[in-house]
Amino acid sequence: MKFAELDAQSLMAANMDDLLRVQRRIEGGKVEGYPLSKIGSLPFRPVVDGKILPDLPIETVRKGGVAQVPIMAGSTLDEWQLFGAFQPAITRLDDETMVKRLSYLVDSVYVPGLVSAYKEALVQRGIEPTPPQVFIAIQTDRIFRMPALRLLEAQQLHNSDVYAYLFDWQSPAAKGVMKSCHAIELAYVFGTHNKKGAAKFYGEGAAADALAKHTMDAWVAFARDGKPGWNAYDKEHRTTQVFGQNCHTESAPYDIEREAWSDVPDAFLGSL
Repeated sequence: MKFAELDAQSLMAANMDDLLRVQRRIEGGKVEGYPLSKIGSLPFRPVVDGKILPDLPIETVRKGGVAQVPIMAGSTLDEWQLFGAFQPAITRLDDETMVKRLSYLVDSVYVPGLVSAYKEALVQRGIEPTPPQVFIAIQTDRIFRMPALRLLEAQQLHNSDVYAYLFDWQSPAAKGVMKSCHAIELAYVFGTHNKKGAAKFYGEGAAADALAKHTMDAWVAFARDGKPGWNAYDKEHRTTQVFGQNCHTESAPYDIEREAWSDVPDAFLGSL
């Protein structure tokens, strides 16, 4: 099946069954010519049309469109571990195929610098910088951490009440392979880590209970006052609250990785 552009009127006139069938094929990467069909992605999302959505959300923030709104944003340390840790297409990557796959996601001019920085950073974390681990770390930051930090930086131009967090509590699932993966923070935000069966993914014990209290207190304080209980984020200090085994604040954590993205345009980040 080939990909072809359709205008809004053609889409509105199309048969619903045909639209659903095409949607399934695009999501499965089975449409020739669709830009990301080789790797999947999020093909269905809001599109800037100049009217309903006049600009990219990050540009609206930079222009002061939500200047009055305090923001707390962050990610887990190993978000993409959930998606890549058991996928043969990821776990079998070598240096050549990793670079090729990254070049589908980010302009190839930026790939060597990213790979070099992440190899150095992973060594500093005590992690062997294998191609799968480098790819997963880059994807974690491309899709989650960097968009969060750029959002805070954009809003900080208009409102000093912006707060960064990083969740590094590790899941015990799959003998620890999941690390601080996507969704590991949710049970601690909502206090459900001790529900029946939850411990297999979220962990348990006194440290888990303390983490849940600390996390819920911060979220409630931010919802109530717009201040979660630690210093605001700015480009000088990059103060970040780390939620994990020992909750604490850090200045500019994992900065080698952050700096590697400094020249990469927003267009290559996953959720801006």
